[in-house]
Amino acid sequence: LHLPCQDPLFLFCYLRFLHSHTEHIWRHCCNADIIISAVGKPKWLNRYELLGNIDKPILIDVGINFMNGKMYGDIDYDDVLDYCSAITPVLKGIGSITNTVLAEHVVNNCLLFKSHYMETTTDDK
Repeated sequence: LHLPCQDPLFLFCYLRFLHSHTEHIWRHCCNADIIISAVGKPKWLNRYELLGNIDKPILIDVGINFMNGKMYGDIDYDDVLDYCSAITPVLKGIGSITNTVLAEHVVNNCLLFKSHYMETTTDDK
């Protein structure tokens, strides 16, 4: 799936949604600025998918996979390290961001609930 972004800040950006059975992944990755992988296959994305990319992309590894008792991501971290400008590690990577965002949502909802509760209780008096 290939979609142009509607946001004027990202006027010249395109989103491509690929899946684990997409053929010739490198054709899509060679022009990518950011690659987010959540395929669920260990070491699925390797340097061969990034070789044609002139600008080194940012890689965000969301996948968590277990092989032989070890945890791996969808991206072969050691293999692509020289072919990307930045990469999230599997341990202490995207999970930390997820936890931070969830905590932020909890705090915001508590504050919203508190302000709403305070308004309704003061209106009742």
